[in-house]
Amino acid sequence: MSLNRYMHPRNPYKDKPPDFNDLATRFADFRAHCTLGNNGKVFVNFQEDGAVRSLAKALLKKDFDLEVDLPHGCLVPRVPQRLNYILFVEDLLRLNQIKKDIVGIDIGQCFFPAHQLFTNSLRHYMHLSNNHAITALFSTGASCVYALLGARWAGWRFVATEADEAAAQAANNNVVRNGLSQLVRVVHVSEHSPSLIKAGFQDALLFDMARQFPELQFSFCMCNPPFFESCETDKRFSIDETSGALLNECAVDSEEAERAPPRSATLARRGELEVEGGEVAFIGRLIDDSVLLQTQVSIYTTMLGKKSSITTLSRRLSRIDGVRFTVSTLSQGRTQRWVLAWTFLPHIQLEDVSYSSLIYEVGQYHGNFDFCESLPLSENRFDVSIQAYFPCYVRPSVLRFRVIQSRENSGASFEYIDGYKPGLYQLLQYLKNQMR
Repeated sequence: MSLNRYMHPRNPYKDKPPDFNDLATRFADFRAHCTLGNNGKVFVNFQEDGAVRSLAKALLKKDFDLEVDLPHGCLVPRVPQRLNYILFVEDLLRLNQIKKDIVGIDIGQCFFPAHQLFTNSLRHYMHLSNNHAITALFSTGASCVYALLGARWAGWRFVATEADEAAAQAANNNVVRNGLSQLVRVVHVSEHSPSLIKAGFQDALLFDMARQFPELQFSFCMCNPPFFESCETDKRFSIDETSGALLNECAVDSEEAERAPPRSATLARRGELEVEGGEVAFIGRLIDDSVLLQTQVSIYTTMLGKKSSITTLSRRLSRIDGVRFTVSTLSQGRTQRWVLAWTFLPHIQLEDVSYSSLIYEVGQYHGNFDFCESLPLSENRFDVSIQAYFPCYVRPSVLRFRVIQSRENSGASFEYIDGYKPGLYQLLQYLKNQMR
């Protein structure tokens, strides 16, 4: 079932999905992967990497006037999905009326050794910014698609770094080819720089870079981390003999698969797919850095590839005093991704905000649970489930309620709004157990 009807309202693909017949007429490379069905419609086999690659190139050219080379063996960006994330960030900036001196950070897996060269590049671009948006892109990939789309769509400036020399050269060629050198600068960095490793930058995500600019207020950070651990990658992907890259298995044993088999081919470098500990560990490091930086970055955001990561990361954020966070869904085609956004600034608005105020502290080993969470105080809490309040699994549900604190600050009451009403009863019973 297509999820396009849930796509971002400003995404041009929401109401007008790609017309394969039109694209086949315009682009010979895409036409080579098309066949004509008995019903007269154009059919594309997206289990072939070449078809996925040629579609991305055709969409970027037709809809954004971007001529992009996508080298074989590198990850192909899904254009509607990438644009959805950019539109989400743009919404946050608009919601908070952030229009000038926008400085963003985009964190990729190869971020850590990029730090030193990036800081020099950012200083150069800050001098040239003239109140235009600047986004720093780390591990931009051969396509450089976030920078190209952001520059073309929103006029943002980008500093993009890439550890792989061939990918960095391809990214820079894409920038030059599209006449965007004044907005986008690609910097190649050494993936194994001895001096940077000795300095400790191999473990840095955001903190070591941002602390170089204590006077600078970053507007946002973006993060699109590798989703998998190495063991997951080995199960889902095999080595492509032609490129040496990893190619996904489109047919997976349904009893062992955590999700439905993919319908399109994914060919990518290992570093684009996996990271030690998976996305939860990677984003956990970003959260740790945000605790140190707090308000130096106005809005922290990251994409999630697994829905199961939402609960773990939301619970982690809910333990941090003064954090407000929200989860948004990015829908496109037959795929969903999620964006987690949080802030330490009280004036920053987030849609469907989740509040984390440490009002009640509950101890350990109470009731039937191994450990307990703090009780968040919220004016209007909306979550995809009430799992964030519980240290054990609770059947997923949708519940919306209001927490009203007494004037004497002696307690709080819960006002039901709508949704799964038994969930509110579960929460009340859980809290009563903690207070006995």
